[in-house]
Amino acid sequence: MAADKQLQIEITSNRRSIVQNNVSLLNELYEQVGEILSLGKILYKATNPAKLADYTFTELLKNVRLVVKSTATPAKAVLETPEK
Repeated sequence: MAADKQLQIEITSNRRSIVQNNVSLLNELYEQVGEILSLGKILYKATNPAKLADYTFTELLKNVRLVVKSTATPAKAVLETPEK
């Protein structure tokens, strides 16, 4: 019984470590995306206002949501299609 508890503690500890590493990686990615967006805004603010929207976080989120919806729609249509 003690061995099982020890194994459970090790598994839990390992999971926490993995989560912490993932959070660190995601935080680094977020910082990099933020830096890219900031530089894009600076570069395109004066030279190409149309391109500026590509470097705003809200516009990127809108684009991601549109892509997710467009890829989800065919799958939903297939699931709703009646069989012959």
